[in-house]
Formats: sequence, structure tokens, C-alpha cells
Amino acid sequence: MEITIKEKVYNFVFGFGFLQEINRRNQVYLDNGVTMNAGVENTVFNLLGGDTETLITALHIANATEKPQISIDDLAEHIAEHEDTDFFTMVFDELKKSVFTKKKATEIEKEMQKFEKRAKVKARKNK
Repeated sequence: MEITIKEKVYNFVFGFGFLQEINRRNQVYLDNGVTMNAGVENTVFNLLGGDTETLITALHIANATEKPQISIDDLAEHIAEHEDTDFFTMVFDELKKSVFTKKKATEIEKEMQKFEKRAKVKARKNK
């Protein structure tokens, strides 16, 4: 994915390096001593919830292996200045395309859709 920021084109790759870093930042330690990676899950849930910090962090990590690299402050500024652009959908779509993240991203999306559908049916019944 490419984004032009301040007349420079930046690449954002949601590959294995991205996966390793989000997992490193999102580990869950279970009582039985097992460590679970929850990077994709946390990222997807937070993106779907509209968490801007997660959006900026995901983009920053996706750009970390690329040249040129963008600062997190420039990313935040660009997103603030272009609030009409749906960066959340752009990043989520990339997560659904990447061989390293698409399985979990797609599963979470399906579960969220089921939940929303059930909530709508329940709301109609309560009217």
C-alpha cells in the first residue's frame, strides 16, 4: 500500500516483519505459562473500533521495513489533516490481503458481522 505524505510516497507492507512486531507488542501470558501472540486480534479489534492510536501504530510498523521511513508524528499529522480519508478501511483491507494476517483478520470480520446481525435482530425484537 502506498500513501503520499508531504509530496513523498511511502510504502506500507503488512508482511512477516509486521506480524512479528505486532505480536511482540501484543503478547498474552496465560496462567499455565503459555504465551499467546495476539497482535492481529488486537489490531483488528481496535481498528474496527476506530482506535486512532492503533491505526497510526499499525501504519508505522508496516513502514518500518521500507525506504523512505516516516516518523510517527508525520503519520499522525497526515491522518489528522485527512480525516475524510478512511485509513481504517485501507489498513483493514491490507490485513485481509496479506498472507500473514488474512486468516485471522477474515475470521474476526466474520465473527463481528455475526454479532452485529444478532444484535440487530435482538434490537428489533425489543421494539
